[in-house]
Amino acid sequence: MLSFLLSIMCITAMAYNSFISRTLGSGMVLQRDVPSIMYGHTYNPKSGISIQFNDQSYYTTSAARTSVDGGYYWEATLPSMKGSKERYVIYIKSSNGEMVVLDNVVFGDVFLCADQDGMVLPTYNSLNTTGEWKDDDDFSFIRIFDVGQDISMPQSIEPLDDLYSVHISWIEGPSRDSYGSMGLQSFSGLCWRFATHVYTASLHSLVPVGVISSRWGGTGIEDWAPLSVSEGCRSLSDEQSQRSILPPPPPPPVNVVAALVPADQQSTLFQRTRYGVLYDNMIAPLHRLELKAAVWYQGASNVHNKEQYPCLQDRMVRAWRTLFGEQLPFMYVQLPSWNNGGTDELASMRLYQLSALSLIDNAAMITASDLPAPMGADDHLTEEVSRRLYLAATSTVYQTHMPYLGPILDRTQLFRDPYFGWSARFFFTEESCGSSLSLRAPQHCPRHDTEVCGHVFLLYRNEIETAGASSSLRTVLSSVRLAGPTSIEVIPTKDLGVDAVPVKLSYCQGDYPLLTIYNSLGIPLMPLVLDIESTGQQ
Repeated sequence: MLSFLLSIMCITAMAYNSFISRTLGSGMVLQRDVPSIMYGHTYNPKSGISIQFNDQSYYTTSAARTSVDGGYYWEATLPSMKGSKERYVIYIKSSNGEMVVLDNVVFGDVFLCADQDGMVLPTYNSLNTTGEWKDDDDFSFIRIFDVGQDISMPQSIEPLDDLYSVHISWIEGPSRDSYGSMGLQSFSGLCWRFATHVYTASLHSLVPVGVISSRWGGTGIEDWAPLSVSEGCRSLSDEQSQRSILPPPPPPPVNVVAALVPADQQSTLFQRTRYGVLYDNMIAPLHRLELKAAVWYQGASNVHNKEQYPCLQDRMVRAWRTLFGEQLPFMYVQLPSWNNGGTDELASMRLYQLSALSLIDNAAMITASDLPAPMGADDHLTEEVSRRLYLAATSTVYQTHMPYLGPILDRTQLFRDPYFGWSARFFFTEESCGSSLSLRAPQHCPRHDTEVCGHVFLLYRNEIETAGASSSLRTVLSSVRLAGPTSIEVIPTKDLGVDAVPVKLSYCQGDYPLLTIYNSLGIPLMPLVLDIESTGQQ
């Protein structure tokens, strides 16, 4: 078992300065409706490069000086093409005799999937286990590319101009006649399922989809951004103490099989000497590719410095947009539930992930907080997170509104229940509810600790005491019931008396939030803590 897992993660390191970039290849998807860049290196300076494409010829010359990767860089720009299933051939030749033919090239929408968490789990764990592929499905126009995880990658300060290694280079998905290449089975399961949703539902199987996976389990967000990002976010308020408050770096990042590798063999796994190594080796070298959007699933390795996470994510996105365009849509996943040993670290981490959304324009967050995340691949988790990401892409990328965020609060109202006293009614926007709200039975929590299993609480203040005195707040376990298509009522389990008024709602704050409120698309109301500001009383 161990040897099999290690073999699927095995990557062959490549020499630098290939004639064409390792991001290009036969079978690739190039982003539609924008110019495409062909690029690479030659062994001689000022070499002539000719390209034949779509009955047109294009010419350029390689540089006079070597690049950081070695070799003499060249590039040429191909014209914008409409998305279609038409297959193209690109001929590239140098005056030195170097030549390559790229066939089966298509134009469509290209997505980057990058992460530490959910996308590390490979497709082979859930390949068609739910029967979602029918006999007449044809996913051959979904093409996948997997950036290599190579423990020997360079750790110099300067980003590479081209990828150091590639695991999977532009292979087709399964068609009516085949389950596709074996390489697909080691590809990111979440990234693949997201691509199938976009291809079939958003693009109606008419426009190809390319997905590029760049992943490494156990890594922090600092590893996926330039070194300057982690240095700039060490302090959010006190610039004078900037160098003293950053906690020690987390353990060196390892891949998804690290837990299965004996301790005496873990020296073969990747250990970085500084932040930003994965950005320099696995993100920056992709910068000449045009993208439709980026998908991000990470956070568990940053609970130790979660207060800095909004800053880190905001600046990471800015760095990525410097590479791929200022308007690049960015979609990310709020962490799933997890039995984290009795702490509330994940619960508070989710709030910091949510707060990051207010800092980043043209971004979307979907929650997985109601979904369990056991060790190993969970087919339901992978499928549901990919579906929610597709809904976010439908709204953010394709501009067709979907209430992917779940119910959004509009206003609150206090009322007195005849049996349980003062309670609170919450109204949500019609647009965010879809056709109507519904209540679901919460997931099973593996512990009985209320700090781990996030329940619903109302916090009360006695009106005859000093207003705002935090010491006088009383926390009461509460229940939820529907009050209408777009409203719910939260009722305490006991009456505290006529003078006790709810002033705050704590909704399902815990590592395992027991969410119950969903919109018509099956998206839950996210865990939250809010002050109750009543717009009226009944």
